[in-house]
Amino acid sequence: MIALLLSLAFADSGCLAPPSGDSLAVAWVSKVNRTVGAKTYIDVVPATAIRQQDFRTVGELVHGLGLQKKKTAPKKPYKVTIFEVDPRILCRPIDGAEPGERVAGVPACESARTTGKSDGSGCMADVPVYRISWSDASARGFCVLPAQRFVDEGLR
Repeated sequence: MIALLLSLAFADSGCLAPPSGDSLAVAWVSKVNRTVGAKTYIDVVPATAIRQQDFRTVGELVHGLGLQKKKTAPKKPYKVTIFEVDPRILCRPIDGAEPGERVAGVPACESARTTGKSDGSGCMADVPVYRISWSDASARGFCVLPAQRFVDEGLR
């Protein structure tokens, strides 16, 4: 319960602000060789939120999202998969929240465990974290970019 109250405090910073509109571009950052099944849940972040963080290297990107401890270049290549999703089907990994309980307008997920470094607040590096099944995420199509290209495009 304390974690839930703390997470609500982040709502003022904008990290827990509910997504708006009929669609939202979200990104799944993963190693190039990482694949998942249709029913597997993946952690995604709004693509615009990643852009606002102004990551200048792939190392900064994967470190900022908690996928690696250091900001150095990763030993294995990463990819960024962009999906256009209906924000109403996203859930938020929040410690102390009951599954389905709405936190800042988004239902809590069944598990708060994320693939990156999240403190259970639903945010990583002041970027909101959501969870969605691969089949739901890919329903409207997706685009896969090498992480280096994604970072380079953000620098332009």
